[in-house]
Amino acid sequence: MSEAEQPKKKIAILAAGSYMAGPIAHHLHKNGGYVIVAIVRESTDTSAIEDFTDDIRRGDLSDLEFMKSATKGCFAIVNFLNQLMPPKETIKEQLENDLPPIQCALQAALEHDCIFVHTSGNFSIPTAGKDSIDGGIIKAELPDKPVGADLLDVESWSTFEHEGGMVAVSTLAEAKHRQDHAIQDFVKENPSSKARVIIPAGVYGPSVGTKFSFWDLAAHLYLIGQFGDFGHAFI
Repeated sequence: MSEAEQPKKKIAILAAGSYMAGPIAHHLHKNGGYVIVAIVRESTDTSAIEDFTDDIRRGDLSDLEFMKSATKGCFAIVNFLNQLMPPKETIKEQLENDLPPIQCALQAALEHDCIFVHTSGNFSIPTAGKDSIDGGIIKAELPDKPVGADLLDVESWSTFEHEGGMVAVSTLAEAKHRQDHAIQDFVKENPSSKARVIIPAGVYGPSVGTKFSFWDLAAHLYLIGQFGDFGHAFI
C-alpha cells in the first residue's frame, strides 16, 4: 500500500471548542492530514469547529466508558480541557472537579495503546528558588512533590511556591501543578503508558496572528524588570 493509500490517523481533541484547541485542530486537519474527533461536553457550542472536525462526540468527560468509546481507534488523545471550570474554593475541591476527565483519558489512552498529551497551563511550574544552588533553572523534569504527599492534600505543598507570592492565583496554579504530578504518577504506575505533559507556547508566549494576549504585555514587563514571576514562561 502506497503512502497516499494509507488510512489517515485519527486524533481525539478533548474540549475541541476551546480557545487553544480550535486552531490546533484546524491546523492538524488542514495541514497534517489527520482525522479529527472532537470530544466535548453536551453543552458545548461546536458551530465554529464543524468545518474542520470529522466527528463530534458529546458526553460526560468523566465517564470512562464514554471516553473509551469516543477515542477508540485514535492515534492520540490531546487534552485541552479547561481544568478550572468552575473555579473552586480549595485545591482539594478543584482537583475533585478537574481530575476525573484527565484520569478517564489517561486510562482510555492506555487501553487503546495511544498517545495522551496533557496541555498544562498558567503558573503550573513553581519559580521559587532562583537564588538556590542550581540557580533556579527550569528543567524538563517536574519538580518533586513533598515526601508522602497526596494529590488531594488540603494544605499547600511546601515544594510549590512562586516568586512574588502570586496569592491571587496560587490555589488554581497549584491545582494545575498537581494535575501534572497525577500524570507523572500514572506513567510511573503504568510504564507502557504513552502519556506526556506539554506547556503550549500560546499559554505564556506571544499571541497568534492579530489576537492580543495578556502574555505579550507580561513578557514585556518581565524584560524591563516589572514582573518578577515570569521566569517559567520561557519554555
